[in-house]
Amino acid sequence: VLRSDGSLETVADLAAAINIAVGGRGEVILGAGDALRLTPAQTIRIQRGNLVIRGEDGTQPVLALEEAGTRPFIETIGASTITLRGVRVIAHFKRGSAKPSPLITAGGGLNLDHCIFQARGQVTGSSIVKGFGAGLQVRNSLIDGFDLPFDLKAPPGSDVALSQTIFMKPRAGDEPLGWVLRLQKEVSSGPNRNKPRRLRIDHCTLIAEGVVDLVDFAANAPLNVEVNQSAIQAKALVAWHAADGTAGKSTIEQKTLVWHGKG
Repeated sequence: VLRSDGSLETVADLAAAINIAVGGRGEVILGAGDALRLTPAQTIRIQRGNLVIRGEDGTQPVLALEEAGTRPFIETIGASTITLRGVRVIAHFKRGSAKPSPLITAGGGLNLDHCIFQARGQVTGSSIVKGFGAGLQVRNSLIDGFDLPFDLKAPPGSDVALSQTIFMKPRAGDEPLGWVLRLQKEVSSGPNRNKPRRLRIDHCTLIAEGVVDLVDFAANAPLNVEVNQSAIQAKALVAWHAADGTAGKSTIEQKTLVWHGKG
């Protein structure tokens, strides 16, 4: 752990290191070497404060998550933001899990920077994060083999930004959804209730069944989408439906999205 005062402390247990660093008291730094193997015996819960987990400079350490989908590895409560930088995560999903848990449940924001996330095993239903917060930032990363990497609630003012990132859908034969992300509208009565919801995709390569699955969006609560200089190979760009599963009407479609793009 690199503490906020510049001192270093060696901690063998990841959960203990997180408890030391959370809340801006430091950063968890993972060194190179053998993969750090984790099992979901107990979810690491963060109740307050932001957390940074990053690789040591010049390295990309590996977190091997065994029995992924059994329960989340990390759960944040409240407005905490998790930042992962320079880390490779290999998630091994067990067969026979009908509704696997996400790797992370986030009450706040999630930032992924120069990361690799790879799903292995029975990946149907797999996801990196199920989020209820205000934003997701993914930069300079590779997302490989997840069924629905990002499953997010979108309150007013929410901002999802994907840049310089490659998304690869699961291999043939897994019968996955293979969409990049799902956004479900969330209402708010707070000071941000009139702020727009945003999705930005910039200089990305997306190989997927579809790009964004919208839930409950309507003309009075549209999604502002901006796509720039990105390559997309997919059967569909957008799906939209109500929370009860009924499909959106074509008369609502154009008003539900405010779409801008180039390149």
